[in-house]
Amino acid sequence: MPSKLKRIEENTFYGCLSLKSLNIPNLVNYIGYTALCSLSIDTLTLPEEYSADAIGDLKNSKLTTIVWNSISYPTDYIVTYGSSSYYGLGACASQSYEKNTTISTIIFGEKVESLPKYLCYKMSSLKTIYSTNPIPPVIDNNTFVNCNKIENVYVPTESVEVYKTEWSQFADKIVGYNF
Repeated sequence: MPSKLKRIEENTFYGCLSLKSLNIPNLVNYIGYTALCSLSIDTLTLPEEYSADAIGDLKNSKLTTIVWNSISYPTDYIVTYGSSSYYGLGACASQSYEKNTTISTIIFGEKVESLPKYLCYKMSSLKTIYSTNPIPPVIDNNTFVNCNKIENVYVPTESVEVYKTEWSQFADKIVGYNF
């Protein structure tokens, strides 16, 4: 994709069955609602300055891995789909993943400092989380709600103990990793 690309319009990649990974350029600030729908990609790398505006619909995709290099979101962001309104990035994200049952791995980059409420809601196949920031990103009690299959949370080796304190819901799953 061109590095100066700013928008990915509706249906841009709809049904592209031979595409296996997608690295969205850092300047992209809009992904059309159905731009990524029904993709067969394994890995999606989101823009460096990922924001609520950059969420598209991932329903029915075959996506297994999402890479978030950073996450920025306005806390008062309101998303409207049809006649329904949702509050905050997490609500928007939960709509994106609603019918996606294939995401098994999430990688949070070193610049990720906080994760919004409901960010990973309905990721029923999520098994592995990588968080590369030595300082645990702030999470909400509902960030990983209904993610009952998580087996391992890989964090920087030197930060294992602080992650076990800050991410206590995963204390028994946290493993040191040399990134």
